[in-house]
Amino acid sequence: MGCSSSSKVMTTDRTPDGLDFSATEIDQYGLPLPINFCKKYQLVPDKDDRATILGHGSFSTVFKCCSLENKNDVYALKHVDMSRIARRGGTEAVERTKAEVRRGVSVLMKLSHPSIICLSNYFESPKTMSVVLELAGTELFDHVVELGKLTEMEAAGILRTVAAGVQFMHEKNLVHREFCFRNFLFLT
Repeated sequence: MGCSSSSKVMTTDRTPDGLDFSATEIDQYGLPLPINFCKKYQLVPDKDDRATILGHGSFSTVFKCCSLENKNDVYALKHVDMSRIARRGGTEAVERTKAEVRRGVSVLMKLSHPSIICLSNYFESPKTMSVVLELAGTELFDHVVELGKLTEMEAAGILRTVAAGVQFMHEKNLVHREFCFRNFLFLT
């Protein structure tokens, strides 16, 4: 459910503390994306030749992307469109969102554990924030709904994996503040 330290790659064109902007974007499937993202990745099209959407968050959309070097290396791109945030909540909302995304990125940069999703890369431009993450599969909630119920062994295995991730975070003095079914994913 995460990554090992040997597979973690972290390159940025902007640090989470706000330095070193990449000022230009390239449009892919109608999305403005930081140019340095586009030098390493591309969005994966769906059957209708649109960007494949994996899900939506409270302030972002998650798309499927792949490495330009190896199309078989697929990832989840958490794309935050600052103009959308500005329309919904103004300048203060933009600043809060930037701070929250940067904090999340800086936390993930410190974590390498099999039970925690792996941060692969991070890019920021004036209009967008792009977080490239390990591609996970089904949400735990959807998994349980699909099965109808879990056996005691399945539930114990899931709980053991979650507890290992939480223990690791606590050892790093970190707390997960949104502990719910939808935030637990099975890797593909």
